[in-house]
Amino acid sequence: MIGKNVLIGCILFVVSAGGAFGFGQIEMTTPEAVNEQYSYNGDIVVGRSVSLVVGGGGSGVNRSYSIGFSPGTSGDGGNRRLYSAIGTSIPYEILDSEAAGNQLKDLDDGGPVLSGSIPSGGTATESFDVRIFGGAVPPPGTYIDEVTLTAYNFNNATQAQVTLSIAVTVPANISLLLSTNNLDLGDLVENASGSVTLNVTSNAEYGIELSSPYNNWRMAHEDQTVVSFVPYSLRLDAATLDLSSNPAVLPGYGSTGSTGREHLLEIIVGNTDAAVSGYHSDVIDITVTANE
Repeated sequence: MIGKNVLIGCILFVVSAGGAFGFGQIEMTTPEAVNEQYSYNGDIVVGRSVSLVVGGGGSGVNRSYSIGFSPGTSGDGGNRRLYSAIGTSIPYEILDSEAAGNQLKDLDDGGPVLSGSIPSGGTATESFDVRIFGGAVPPPGTYIDEVTLTAYNFNNATQAQVTLSIAVTVPANISLLLSTNNLDLGDLVENASGSVTLNVTSNAEYGIELSSPYNNWRMAHEDQTVVSFVPYSLRLDAATLDLSSNPAVLPGYGSTGSTGREHLLEIIVGNTDAAVSGYHSDVIDITVTANE
């Protein structure tokens, strides 16, 4: 999966209406929800537009305002989290801008908040950025939070509230690395052996599937005109595998976290009495599949 940084400004439109002393009510429209897919290769930076509309009263003066952001589910505006249904979480921030890097909070949380002035009969604009931290290996699922935006007038009296909904979908993610793709067992003698280390990283439960698509768990002579096969057996993590079926499926491994998990695959040469002199080989396909 390839992740890219995306920065989208969130614009707040503020409109002033008439009124001799400028005491019109500030109203906010509900912002469009943030809905993104998680990035394993970097940070996601997203945002959405929010509109503020001031109505009632007269004209002739500027109106000052401020906009606070509640702490959301985490209860801490300086440590915001998106939560899944099973309680796992992803950190994120609401910033005045990526460049300034100030985490927006509510007035009673100590701020900082967005603030500005609405010109008489005109509009004012503000922007903020929602930054979700990627690059980890959280369990799959939908991670959500809801933040209340509160508009305050010049004397910090509440004028309006709307909800910003944020959701990030984390898909199942799995990777497989092999210590080698070409294992030489040396001289073809019974019980000769070699091993390959499988390193699996998965944010979900996963299964391992091994198959011998060409020779059904046998090594074949390099000369295809020569009928000579040598069987072999497999052990995974010190347990002998049942090769009566092809493929051999081993389900039910738990998630690994970001550190990954190693599995040792051992190949042991079987009876060579009927083998013809010459190089023998086989291909073993290894597949790991995340269970969403």
